[in-house]
Amino acid sequence: MARIRIAAMDMDGTLLRSDKSISDHTAAVLRACEEKGMKVVLASGRGFESIRVYSVSMGLHGPLVCANGARIEESPDGGTLLENCLPEETSRRVCEIMLASGIYFVCYTRGVNYHANADSARHGLMPGAAPGRFTVRNVLDRGALLRDGVKKPYKYVAFTEDLPALAKLRSALEEAGLPVNVSSSWYDNLEIMTETANKGSALRFLAERYGIPREQTMAFGDERNDLEMIRYAGWGVAMRNGSDEIKRAARLAAPSNDEDGVAATLEEYVLKDGNAQ
Repeated sequence: MARIRIAAMDMDGTLLRSDKSISDHTAAVLRACEEKGMKVVLASGRGFESIRVYSVSMGLHGPLVCANGARIEESPDGGTLLENCLPEETSRRVCEIMLASGIYFVCYTRGVNYHANADSARHGLMPGAAPGRFTVRNVLDRGALLRDGVKKPYKYVAFTEDLPALAKLRSALEEAGLPVNVSSSWYDNLEIMTETANKGSALRFLAERYGIPREQTMAFGDERNDLEMIRYAGWGVAMRNGSDEIKRAARLAAPSNDEDGVAATLEEYVLKDGNAQ
């Protein structure tokens, strides 16, 4: 079996348990993989500040793929390797369509999240402050969104339990013919990034940067926004709780996120066989 030199893992529904926690066992396994020389990559639709909280809490040092690949950091201490923001003209059109939908959404930018179509910002979506010098502000101000937020956003995310309304928003975005990637990380959201931003392209970028061939890459995921990453990796791993689409694309199956599936797979394919260097 080829040794695994880099492993990228989605967070919500994959690395994180249903209560958004990470077990001590999983954290220890990830640290052991790093100690053996494997690159451990946290890859999420979340913003940098949120991912960093988890990385620091586990004592990890690897790259962070943020906003579904629209931003890549060298480590939790920073060092931006790539930013793939929506062009302003495209961003403004996306923003107009989302404002017209009436659905609550967030525009993610560097250091600031702009919330719209709501009475209050949902601060729980992101930590108000992360350990260290990095912080993120949550702003509920339509004027600020249209003046500043639309200029260089990593992505827009709409949230609602009204699935017909969400489907209508998706149709409006598709009918606009914009150069965007419309995805989702759960049934109740839509994520809009530039058409070249996804976790698969981010994993490819990192593998090439570190001189790691595709057959020595591994990726874990559970939902649609993990699909490109699962397809790119030499060892794509679907969580037991993942969607059927992810399971069809994957090479391996892992126990569920609540069963520490990421840790179990890494123990079997990396630590047990000593494949990482």
